[in-house]
This record gives sequence, structure tokens and C-alpha cells, in this order.
Amino acid sequence: MDDFTFEPIRIDTTKPALDDERFDLFFIDDKAYTAPKVVPAGVALRALQIVATQGVMAGAWHMVMECLGEDAIEALMECKQLEHSQLKKMLNKVSDVYYGQLEDLTAKGK
Repeated sequence: MDDFTFEPIRIDTTKPALDDERFDLFFIDDKAYTAPKVVPAGVALRALQIVATQGVMAGAWHMVMECLGEDAIEALMECKQLEHSQLKKMLNKVSDVYYGQLEDLTAKGK
């Protein structure tokens, strides 16, 4: 252990929050609903905690709710014109973007 070195990470909370670049995920009529391109680190960490304690589906739901927002989820749940194929396409996109980021966070040696 004598050769153990590590430079502690310093987080400056006085700086502005990281950019929240978003992409259009879906439209209902002309209203756009967006999602962040990058999962905020705190959301990712909380999702990992939920996966560990409550399971994958609970962690996934937390991440979707935090990233898309309650308004977007509620709009989808109330939209009677939403098709299964449309929902599948949205969930696949969210899964590709967000789960890839979680895998990167938890991958050893990176």
C-alpha cells in the first residue's frame, strides 16, 4: 500500500451546472418533448443504487422519469394515439443512449 497514490476529485459547486444538451425524442401534435443527450451523473449514480437495491426495472424507470420528466411520461401515458411501434422506438433510443453511458461508468479499466 505504500505505493498507492490517488489525486482526489474536486467538485466546485460554485460553477454553473454542466450543459444540458437535449434532443427531440417525440412530438405530440406540435409540442416537442426532449431528453438529455447525456445522463446527469447524479441521476446515473441514483439509478445504479436503485438497480442494486430494487432491480433493473426500477432503476430504468427512475432514469427515464428523471431524464424525460413527469410531463413527458404523463403525456405519453394519456395519448390514445400512441402506437406500440412508436413507444418501442422511443424506448430503444433511450436505452441505447442511457444504458451505454451506464455501462461506460461501470466498466473496469476505463
